Amino acid sequence: LYIIALSLAIISNFYVGFSICIFVAIYYIYFYILNYKKKNIKEIVKDLIIFAVYSIIALMIASIIIIPVYFMLINGKGSNLIFSINDFKESNFEYIEILGKLLPGAINNNEIFYGLPNIYSGLLTIFLVEIFFINKKVTVKEKICSLAMVFLMIFMMHNKLINLIWHGLKEPTGFPYRYSFIFSFIVLMIAAKGVKNVKNISIKQIIILGIFNFLVLIYILTKKYEYIENSSIYLSMILMFFYELMYILYIKKEKKVFIIAISIVFGLELLYNYCITYKNIDYLERTPYVESVKEYGQVFKEIKEFDNSFYRIEKKTNFYLNDSLLFNYNGIGHSSSTFDSKVTNLLKQIGFNYYLDWPSYGTGNTLVTDMIFGIKYKLSKNEIEENYSFVREIGNYKLLKNNNELSIGYMTKGYIEQTKDENETPFEMQDRFINQLTDEEDEYFIDVKEENMKFVEIDKSENNNFKQKNENSYIELNYNLKNIENRNIYFYIKSSYYSDKAAFKIYINDNYYDLYLGSNKMGVLNINRDEWNIKEKLNIKIYFNTQEAVNIEQIDLKVIDYDNLQKAYSVLQKNQLENLNYKNNKLTGKINVQESGYLSTTIPYEEEWNVYVDGREVEKEKDAEFIVVKVDSGYHKIELKYRNKGLKQGFILFIIGIVILIIINVLIKKRRKYLLLKKSEI
Repeated sequence: LYIIALSLAIISNFYVGFSICIFVAIYYIYFYILNYKKKNIKEIVKDLIIFAVYSIIALMIASIIIIPVYFMLINGKGSNLIFSINDFKESNFEYIEILGKLLPGAINNNEIFYGLPNIYSGLLTIFLVEIFFINKKVTVKEKICSLAMVFLMIFMMHNKLINLIWHGLKEPTGFPYRYSFIFSFIVLMIAAKGVKNVKNISIKQIIILGIFNFLVLIYILTKKYEYIENSSIYLSMILMFFYELMYILYIKKEKKVFIIAISIVFGLELLYNYCITYKNIDYLERTPYVESVKEYGQVFKEIKEFDNSFYRIEKKTNFYLNDSLLFNYNGIGHSSSTFDSKVTNLLKQIGFNYYLDWPSYGTGNTLVTDMIFGIKYKLSKNEIEENYSFVREIGNYKLLKNNNELSIGYMTKGYIEQTKDENETPFEMQDRFINQLTDEEDEYFIDVKEENMKFVEIDKSENNNFKQKNENSYIELNYNLKNIENRNIYFYIKSSYYSDKAAFKIYINDNYYDLYLGSNKMGVLNINRDEWNIKEKLNIKIYFNTQEAVNIEQIDLKVIDYDNLQKAYSVLQKNQLENLNYKNNKLTGKINVQESGYLSTTIPYEEEWNVYVDGREVEKEKDAEFIVVKVDSGYHKIELKYRNKGLKQGFILFIIGIVILIIINVLIKKRRKYLLLKKSEI
């Protein structure tokens, strides 16, 4: 049972399973101290070995998930783990602050990202835990061990380093203390023990307990914690009084009606907690979600009916993270803990704006990235978009087709090499990408020079560091676009600034555009002139949003060089991967190669991809940013297969673990039969 339960816990959710594995080791010590008496060292070691062996078998069975996930994580969020032993001296909160989190409704938006542990398990649970500790029938050893478990969990949440270990040495992005459910398990376990031997509790003890709880609640009320409303604290006082009264009446009269009353009120308490939590958290509202799923779901369904081939499609606006998965389309934007960090880094460097580790389409893309990444269609509210043609209207949106559409793979003279110069601007990187593919030395962006630049209420120090003097500090740029026909202009600030708080607020012709620099926006701002009604004059004001000094190396405003872009497209579109079919872990297509060269795909390079040309596996170019293979002239069938790294080893360990589990159970049953037979003979 233990082996199966632990392995299923890990398989069903590796993140939660990791926490459970740590807790199981702690719980073993707790359980062993309480339940095993008068054992010598040899017996203790034997028991420990059995526990360890069973745990290892469970891990072997779960290896079918553990090993592939491990390889994914070390290339994604698990890469570059940095921690300091000095973090052991740091704390996450004051111990006393955690008291308020035991009450219903103790949560708000801030708690989701930077708050205290969510350890609410019901006031009745807390009351029964208190009953457990004042019950004379409970041994001192059990009280000490149980109290140690509670305080150990609080200490581990309190300690910065240990808390980091619980999260796999990676600070979680929101929802802190994700293992806090274990604390709830511990208090529920102790509360269940508190229900036993209720007759040993005197009315006097309950009254003293009630006074103590009342004083604690008064203290929480005086602290005015922002995460809990006063009404929840007042309700907690009433509920605690009710539970205590019902308990006294039950002890005195022994009627089940009091237990039923407690159960009903406890259910209402949990319902209240649910409702107040739902009310306090507007992290993501339900109505826009439901409406978006309904609207976009129908839109993408109609698009697939119109064109059911394999292609990339994007939209100018994002509902939230992972729209491509939510609405089931092949896009650029994606957020996942197992996302290869090389991909996110590349998209950041090439100019895509991003939130945390989530690159988004709609502001950071350019016509260059749309071309080389094979964006075939775009959903927009506008019928006219630069270098896109109107196809049809679907719902409230216009389906537009890229005039420079490329497949997910095409023949090139060279290939995009792995990025080495991290000092490149997105425009320089995009120029390099196309030139490596076409073997040219052209530029695909034209500079738009500012007419004048003003620094208003700004302190400038060495190394191009700028700092605001007051809230009205800003940089003003003016441009003349009279001779520029492009609809899209691309704005970019090169800076080494990085902080959770955005550095600037950008205003276009005195209208607020967006935040910029920091964890929110670091890439290219794609400004559509039609949407912002920009004619001949463009005014950009960069207001400071932080009191920190901000490094500004250069400010770029660019437009596309149509001639050079069309020249590159004419080269790249000649031999494209066609008849694409994607299913499960395999992508197939056909290509008619006129001249030997490189088949460059826009699938990021990963060892797990294997490429086959006419059924024969070929080597990938290892210094390429994407999957690239050499292909001779002629008509070829191309096949790309993805195999999870570690899946084979994980499957072998899974089979071995299952076999060992069966053998152990067979041996245990045989031993039991043998012992029963021997006992009957005696």
